[in-house]
Amino acid sequence: MTHVIKANHRGSIIGLFISLILLIGCQQHPINQALVQQNFHQFAFGLPAEQHLAKLPGIGHSVKKIGCYAEYTTWVFTRNSGIRTGSDFTILSSQAVRVIRTPESVIGTATILSYSTNKVLAVTCAHVVDFPDTVYTYHEADITGEPLIYTASIKKSQINYVKEVPVAGGLKILAIDKQADLVLLGGTLSQGLVKPPALPIRIGDSREITEGNRAWVFGFPIGYMMMTEALVNGLNVDRRGSFMLDAVFNPGFSGGLTLTFNVSRQQFEVSGFGRSAPSSTQLILTPAGIPGIDKYAPMEPYTDKVFVQQRSELAYGLTFVTPSEALLKLINENKDKLINEGYDLNFLE
Repeated sequence: MTHVIKANHRGSIIGLFISLILLIGCQQHPINQALVQQNFHQFAFGLPAEQHLAKLPGIGHSVKKIGCYAEYTTWVFTRNSGIRTGSDFTILSSQAVRVIRTPESVIGTATILSYSTNKVLAVTCAHVVDFPDTVYTYHEADITGEPLIYTASIKKSQINYVKEVPVAGGLKILAIDKQADLVLLGGTLSQGLVKPPALPIRIGDSREITEGNRAWVFGFPIGYMMMTEALVNGLNVDRRGSFMLDAVFNPGFSGGLTLTFNVSRQQFEVSGFGRSAPSSTQLILTPAGIPGIDKYAPMEPYTDKVFVQQRSELAYGLTFVTPSEALLKLINENKDKLINEGYDLNFLE
């Protein structure tokens, strides 16, 4: 009897052990499936392995400083000239007391997307290259309350250039989305050029990123190349998919290539392009503007008129990023035109 009890006890233990194995086996599959689903298209919160981080400098070689130079002809008018915005500007030369050349320049960050046999395609922020055709400054309003024009500046020429990618006539605007603040630039390459590399990674889906994901940004703040690491801190901040990073933004960073690391694919992907930082506007007292003069002798008292001017101050430590979907949308909307003009879009595959 004792033998039977021992036999039954051993059998119960074996049976329980087998049941546990089966139970664990049944649960293991759905748990792994859930993990796979959770990680698919998800982006890293921590640092990737060293072999992946070592690829970042190579990716950064496709990011270049872009300079944009515009030249304006500026007419200066006295208040007594009575020149208004709606005036006939064919009389500018006769009414102006002075005509001067006023250059304007901006530095930003561009990413080379692709090359074809003789074409280059790049992307940057729209505001980097979007110089206005006409700019006015004003005297105080007359008795009618309508402001009188002090200076009228009309753009005569503009060139957009990347030093390492010489293009005859500069890079031209191929397609622009001012709302998303993105622009596609392109042109015909000069002969015999040793071309810097084009973007070697895929354009990812930034809709999959979440707050706390780690990101890397390449750009040219104040004209110097920099790669910095940041965290995603805000999603869909403008209802167009833009997000925020805790990266320090400076002039020149506009268009900065923003990457995240795709855990499921084990690779870096483009998630967007840095475009701006929050700013606050302050009113300051400033001397009357004199075209061509931007400094006054510090030892001489200023006795001319004083004006109120708006000045924006950046909130450093935050950067708004235009999402990668905005770039894909801009390319797809102009796909036929780009292909017909000889630009390579194989990087989309």
